Amino acid sequence: MDALKVRPYEVKTLMNIAQVKIKLNEYDDAMEFLSRVLYLDENHIKALSRKAHVLSERGDYKEALPLVEKAFSLDSSNKDLCIQLEDISSIIKSSEEAERVKKLSNMVDKIDIENKPLSSFDTIEMHFIHGPR
Repeated sequence: MDALKVRPYEVKTLMNIAQVKIKLNEYDDAMEFLSRVLYLDENHIKALSRKAHVLSERGDYKEALPLVEKAFSLDSSNKDLCIQLEDISSIIKSSEEAERVKKLSNMVDKIDIENKPLSSFDTIEMHFIHGPR
């Protein structure tokens, strides 16, 4: 961290520290250094990509997507960014699909309960509560 004392606003130093923090799974610290880089250069492709990576590691895919999209828009020939963008997009799509399936399943369960024929126990219970029909 001595380099940080000498050059606290040097992007290269901040990026190197962020990368070390990512390798150590110290994501909060990594995010701090990546945020500093992006404050100095909002279009820093590696910082955008690495911040998206950290967010993805935390499960914040929807927050990561715009960062990697921005990085890709700045360098669409970068194959690593293309892969990162596809991976995050597909995880979000799968998650949204699973959520839709869960909602549909809940709706079907509700319909099944509402349209369920009475069992003999239910009939006896209703007879007891409401009297014979």
